[in-house]
Amino acid sequence: MIARLFGAWVFATICSSSAALAYCDPAIDRTPPGEFKRSAFAGIVQVVRTTWLDDARRPAALKPPLMLGIIPGGFDPYSGAQYRARVLRQYKGQPHRFVTIFSENTEARTPLTDGSKYVVFLYRVETGDEDERKGDLMIDTCGNSVVLSKAGALLPALDRLARQP
Repeated sequence: MIARLFGAWVFATICSSSAALAYCDPAIDRTPPGEFKRSAFAGIVQVVRTTWLDDARRPAALKPPLMLGIIPGGFDPYSGAQYRARVLRQYKGQPHRFVTIFSENTEARTPLTDGSKYVVFLYRVETGDEDERKGDLMIDTCGNSVVLSKAGALLPALDRLARQP
């Protein structure tokens, strides 16, 4: 019972404060205008499917035991998750009906939930490594991407930013 409660606490902590676990370079402008400028895509999306990828980036079913109980931890044999998301509103980027968002399996992951709606700023990976591939669309865990219900003043700001030349 205590192990299950501890696992739930760890999961909640990671899901609610991924930016606290990531290094956030202070030289990068992460204000909404700054993030909008450097993003490849900005919009409102709804996650329709999550696919976990093994270390070779092939689709893989999650198999217990998982380090965090519900989702993999950084040492589980998964490179990350791909989230297929329907574009509900687009503020910036090439027109898409769907986008695929990659979130690597680290403490700085961006966990998304199937069916949930998010305001996202996505950037394209410039150089890949063992987990990320060049061209992957990812969320800056230190940025402004947020569940739509908590977007508040971000939505009018995005409207203004999208209208600027």
